[in-house]
Amino acid sequence: MLARLCPCCPIGGEKARLVELTPFPLDGESEPPPPAGIGARFSSALKVAASPLTALRERRAEASARAERVDALKAGSVMRLVAVREPNLRNPDLDVRVQLSADGHMLTWQSLAQTNNQPQEAGVFALSAVREIRLAPNVGMFRSKPPPGQFEVACDDSMVRFETRTDAERETWMTSLEEVRAKEADAKADRKIGHQTRKKMELEKRRRAAEARKAEVLKSCGPGGMRHTAMAMLNRQAKDDGL
Repeated sequence: MLARLCPCCPIGGEKARLVELTPFPLDGESEPPPPAGIGARFSSALKVAASPLTALRERRAEASARAERVDALKAGSVMRLVAVREPNLRNPDLDVRVQLSADGHMLTWQSLAQTNNQPQEAGVFALSAVREIRLAPNVGMFRSKPPPGQFEVACDDSMVRFETRTDAERETWMTSLEEVRAKEADAKADRKIGHQTRKKMELEKRRRAAEARKAEVLKSCGPGGMRHTAMAMLNRQAKDDGL
């Protein structure tokens, strides 16, 4: 009778059978979430596989936007040339066309007004030499903001100040020029590092060649004065070569 009521109790010589019971959740507890199915696992794997493609599309979109900004700089814009320092400060106060050179390395400007078919005012800055692109300084005792539309491009000993038609145009030019300037500065630093590396390799090559010549000369010289004379001549030659 007991065996019929409780399945855990053995019947006769049978061994006890253990039955696993699932506990009921207590008040305030939530049931555990069901295991992730095939659909969830497939969705996760698809996201992982698509992440490189997403990053590639983002890089391409960024490169395309950057190329558009550079093209806008090359197309140029008409601005007011407010001041030039080279090294003396002048105030031409002329309308000029400001644009990036075709190779993207130079910022150029030339006045719309001409004399004898030549612009009255023209200039060029190598962007790799530009130290800072900044807002024009405040002018006047009671002015708390930069002059509307004005910004400066400064090198070590020279500066040019332009005035755009709107503050939005000024912001666009400053941002785009800074992007190109930073790229040119990085390229200049890489060229400098490459030049220094090549110079060190050349010096090392010459040093090894000098050591080889020294060994050959000393091998052919016997002991005595000739050996010392040869050593002095080789050392003098190495000093002249900068080794």
